[in-house]
Amino acid sequence: MRTEDNRNSRAIRNRTRRRCQLRSRLIMCFLTFILVTVFSAAFFGFRARAQENDMKNDGKQAYKYYKSITVEAGDTLWHYAQEYGDQHYYEDCNAYIQEVKNINSLQSDQITTGCHLILPYYSSL
Repeated sequence: MRTEDNRNSRAIRNRTRRRCQLRSRLIMCFLTFILVTVFSAAFFGFRARAQENDMKNDGKQAYKYYKSITVEAGDTLWHYAQEYGDQHYYEDCNAYIQEVKNINSLQSDQITTGCHLILPYYSSL
């Protein structure tokens, strides 16, 4: 009688433990599925927006290039920003000027005639 009670109580404990294990595994699978879904949606959403930003009005993808120029008399960074700073890729002329200053290690907006600058620009070619 006593061994039968031990077997029954052991069987009940085992069933209870297995239910808890099964429940925790199901919860882990569900949470993993949710995490994968959220990260996938975020990744592909950002990727789609990045591709959308890379497309110009004509539907062709634009690439960033760099051009070396020699500063001529009367030229300013503002002039180059208006000529090469594409409004699809830069918020305004100041953003373009800041990038030109960073590329060329310029401390101020002043440029002198005859110096060489590297200017970024976008093109679909």
